[in-house]
Amino acid sequence: MASINGVSSSNGLSSLMNSANMISGLASGLDTESMIEGLVKSYQTKINTLNQKVTKTEWKQDAYRSIISKMVGFSSKYTSYTSSTNLMSAGFFSSAAKVTTQGLYKDLVAASGKSSSDISLDAVRQLATSAQYRTDSNLKAGDGSSIEAASGIDLDGKTTLASLGGSLSLTYGSKTVNIQFDQVADVEAMKSIEEKMVAEGKTVTTEGVLAELINQKLSDEQITLSSGAVKASDRIEVTAENGTISFKDKANAGNSVYISSAGDTVKSALGLNLDNASEDRPSSITISSSFKKTVDVDNAAYLSGRSMNLSLDGTTKTIKLPEIVKGSDGKYRIKDAKTNMLTDYNADNYAKAVNNAVKDAFKGKVEVSNAADDGSLKLRFEVQEGSDLVVNTDVGDTLGLGRTASTYLNTSKTLGDLLGEDKLAGLEQATKTNKDGTVEKLTDSKGDPLYAFKINGTTVGNFSKNSTLAEVMSAINGNKEASVQVSYSQTTKNFLFTSKETGVDSEIDMGEGLAQAMFGSTEIPDNSGVSFAKAYGISSLEEGGSEKVTFRFDDFDLTINVSSDDTIEDVAAELNKSIQNDGYTASYNKYTGQLEIADKDGAAVEYSPFIPADPAFPMFGDTQLEFDKTYAPAVDYTPGQDAKFTVTVNGETKEMTRSSNSVNIDGLTITMKDVFDGAKDADGNAAVDSTGKPKNSVTFKSTTDSDKIVDAVKSMIEDYNAMMSEIKSAYATMPYRKSNGTFADYEPLTDEERQGMSESAIERYEEKAKQGILFGDRNLSNLYDKMRNIFNLSGEDGATLRAMGISTSYSISDGTQTITLDEGKLRDMLDSDPERVTELFTKTDGTGGIMQNMKTQLDNYAKTTGEPKGILVQQAGSPLSSLSLLNNSWQKEIDSLNTQVERWQDKLSDQVDRYTQQFTRLEMLINQMNSQSSTLAGLMGG
Repeated sequence: MASINGVSSSNGLSSLMNSANMISGLASGLDTESMIEGLVKSYQTKINTLNQKVTKTEWKQDAYRSIISKMVGFSSKYTSYTSSTNLMSAGFFSSAAKVTTQGLYKDLVAASGKSSSDISLDAVRQLATSAQYRTDSNLKAGDGSSIEAASGIDLDGKTTLASLGGSLSLTYGSKTVNIQFDQVADVEAMKSIEEKMVAEGKTVTTEGVLAELINQKLSDEQITLSSGAVKASDRIEVTAENGTISFKDKANAGNSVYISSAGDTVKSALGLNLDNASEDRPSSITISSSFKKTVDVDNAAYLSGRSMNLSLDGTTKTIKLPEIVKGSDGKYRIKDAKTNMLTDYNADNYAKAVNNAVKDAFKGKVEVSNAADDGSLKLRFEVQEGSDLVVNTDVGDTLGLGRTASTYLNTSKTLGDLLGEDKLAGLEQATKTNKDGTVEKLTDSKGDPLYAFKINGTTVGNFSKNSTLAEVMSAINGNKEASVQVSYSQTTKNFLFTSKETGVDSEIDMGEGLAQAMFGSTEIPDNSGVSFAKAYGISSLEEGGSEKVTFRFDDFDLTINVSSDDTIEDVAAELNKSIQNDGYTASYNKYTGQLEIADKDGAAVEYSPFIPADPAFPMFGDTQLEFDKTYAPAVDYTPGQDAKFTVTVNGETKEMTRSSNSVNIDGLTITMKDVFDGAKDADGNAAVDSTGKPKNSVTFKSTTDSDKIVDAVKSMIEDYNAMMSEIKSAYATMPYRKSNGTFADYEPLTDEERQGMSESAIERYEEKAKQGILFGDRNLSNLYDKMRNIFNLSGEDGATLRAMGISTSYSISDGTQTITLDEGKLRDMLDSDPERVTELFTKTDGTGGIMQNMKTQLDNYAKTTGEPKGILVQQAGSPLSSLSLLNNSWQKEIDSLNTQVERWQDKLSDQVDRYTQQFTRLEMLINQMNSQSSTLAGLMGG
């Protein structure tokens, strides 16, 4: 076989000769090995020639791949949209343009890009905002300073626990999967499994329920295989039949599945003997008829001496719950953890004992009491306002606290805990329509119903009682179509939904079902029919009567008659008869429930409503009116609004409205940060010139970061010249010639020829042998011509190229074209006419820009992704495209040559075997003849 370093040759023949079972000239005296080598030399010569062709082709591949690598690197650096030096993108050139804002309000505006227009921003009346919805939700959460058990418990009662608790390990092939049985959570899980089996018409058996429970736990675990991670339930099949639970390889991949270990509780409950599990490989569990899935234990025994973790403002301490001991009289008593004093076993004493332990741990910062007054135990934890408390305990379900409780809403809790399973059960279950048209109700991996969460008409996910609030929030935030961001504040105890878009069209619409069940509806009730008198507290107005109400503005008062039946909209309509002449408009704001007055630009106008003093009793003064917030909508929803601003372009002033605070004006991107009025100074006084134009408009000055562009262009030209030099050298360099001018015949070395040569001698030889390996290559010569012509521009483009200091020169000795750059000229043009520079590099129409034309040729010859691949890649393959290494023209040629080598090696082997057999036969015959001659000589007395 061929290699980069040489060619396999006669060593293959020597190995054949050494392995041949041959008697070497013992009788004949002939050098049979040399004779055979001579007889098969033509075969070896053919093999050497084929191997040399393989080596030459591999050398060609290497040369092509070096060029491909440079071309791909060049393309990635100068024509890729992920590159910071993408000369094909107008954005690169515009990003180098620095824009400074000028004027009194310059800090309230930012800008980028470049425009040939004269632009000033005269005023920003209103910023664009996003729709927002704020809610404390319908979820169960603490009040901010306390945690209280959901219900009281009977200390003399019992707690139902699952019989299995602890670990069970299954070995799948060489992988081990561990599952955990939870004595509390598994009670509800098995109950759900039983309900599902009944609903599906299946017979409920102990082994069937346990098998499904194990299967659910396996679905939460993963097995990492060579192909990647998969659910353990996809590989391990769990079946139940006739009191036995069995495990086997679900994928039929030949892997053994057996129980390798288990916790003491599991082993004891299931009667497992796993002392020799690695040898016995038990793959089933026989469920005893006496086995019970659940057991009832006395609360006294279950709670006694257990622990509870309390975290106060980030400081966590473990509290030991009271020990409950049984006296000789058979009665339970509570033993204080610190004093060992015994008290009567009742709820109040239990709470006091817990409080003593907690107060001791947190120095009185946490108070524990019994909130029940009916003899039951209902623990209540209280902290100071502003502190955060989290309680974690394995016995939380028995105590009515849940495993985790907090003074704030804990996003890691499940929807079952936060919303309640009863409320979830009343929702419509999510479904999907199968290909056959049937509708299927969706469930999670544990068989519990899934419910769709819809916002802005988009289903962001399906969730069950086992899903956490954090998962729901993550799904909302990660959904692009919904375009909503949600966050929760522990301080305010509120959720804030914010549209990711701005403008009046941005919205937040909670869909029916799970979304509204969790966060309420965003639909605003119509309260426009509420009477103005009630909403603004005119208590003196009798039914059917009227009252004079004055509305005070900055520079005038307006008095109208308001009757008891007048709605807020009626009052707005009456006001508009007078104030619209002043550029004001009154209206009912459904989001606040109040009367709103705005100026001609839509900005809110402050006003003060009051009932004027009775002239007969002036000493009582005016009666100020205030809006009664009980008439405000219960939904805290703020609609989005558009940006409103005034801009002057080339002397023409425009009032504009946009949905975003970033706007593009003739190529200049303006970002508005705050409102201002350029017709006023910092003190609010008028500031306009004699023509009425604002004196404090924000103006823009553009400068170009020449260094960034010059450095990128200079680097591109250097890399271009290096790449072109390699391409030119590859196809223009002739094979090595002797001093007399004749071509030397340097074929790849065979192993025989390499013997005795030093490494340096081999390197020098192969350097000469590789020289000119691609001489006259048409692909490379065509590539060079096309790449060279990119800079050979004529007409206006050629003039621009020369004006920016880019020119070409040629080497007389080898005809190589080199691109040169006059940095000074390029900087001058960037200052005087940057658009011309940008266009020449980036344009795509007409003859195309420099980089677009460059990209075209780079893709044509060196494209490594998609189909078709580049011409050079199709010919030689590239490590940058792994599949092309096995599928390219030269590789196919190499594969064909190697096939021929194998056939000729087979022929060589056959010939060696044939000649070996013949010479061995000859040696045997001569040996027999010699033996007979000796015998005859002995008989004749010789």
